[in-house]
Amino acid sequence: MRLPRVRSLPFALLVASVLHALPSTSAAQDADDIRDAVNEMRARGCGGAPGRNTRLRANRHVNAMAEALARGARLKQVVSDENYRALRSASIHISRAVDEAAVKRTLRAQFCAEAVDPDFEHIGVARRGLEAWVVVTKAFDAPAVRDAPEISRRMLMAVNAARSKARRCGSDPAPAAGPVRLSGVLERAARAHAADVANQGRMSHIGSDGSTPSQRATRANYAWRAVGENVAAGQTTPEAAVQSWLESPGHCTNLMGARFTEMGIAYAVDLESPDGIYWVQLLATPR
Repeated sequence: MRLPRVRSLPFALLVASVLHALPSTSAAQDADDIRDAVNEMRARGCGGAPGRNTRLRANRHVNAMAEALARGARLKQVVSDENYRALRSASIHISRAVDEAAVKRTLRAQFCAEAVDPDFEHIGVARRGLEAWVVVTKAFDAPAVRDAPEISRRMLMAVNAARSKARRCGSDPAPAAGPVRLSGVLERAARAHAADVANQGRMSHIGSDGSTPSQRATRANYAWRAVGENVAAGQTTPEAAVQSWLESPGHCTNLMGARFTEMGIAYAVDLESPDGIYWVQLLATPR
């Protein structure tokens, strides 16, 4: 059975153009003033959303994205330029940015949700005369290799918390199941497959050598009675990967499987690949 693919969060793209009457004499807002206006709105909150105490930080790569938009490019075309990978992004085009009041009116009307979104962290601004382009992003921040032990611990906690509660996997009931424990042997097998799928740039239960999950467990010298595997791509935290599996019926059934007592978890990061990060969870019961 082909399991549904779990991918990274999609880009959030918003492009708005708002026209204001052009006074005969006026000066356009510069980039710093526009950035400050966005952060002021972020701090105060708007549209019923509370303010945030974290400022959007200027970033040269995101500024380059805004400059590309000013030259006529589309956000999806430029969001990964300048050696910067964005997990989420949004943009706005302000026409006739004649004064501070006009800029703030446009921001409140068209960019409120994005300005106060806690996920966004970077901002870039480009200005051409009386027009301005603003881009906000959340950077793709994958865990480092050295973080693997901590990531495994967090994954184990998230998996066992999920298994402790009865739920539905699609239309099928999934009773609560006992906890699983980490297996170093299964982790080695999972790590090899994670590196393999990252190199391929696609999620798959079949290795580049044609191997299956059970064959990889056997190859790692794991004597098993039952084997199951979950894969995911794009999530930057173990908790997000677990949540994606719970939302996919086939993955959820594996994760909740009462027959499994051990688990190996691994991830591999390849920023040149389509999804950036790939997760493998190898579940098994020893003989």
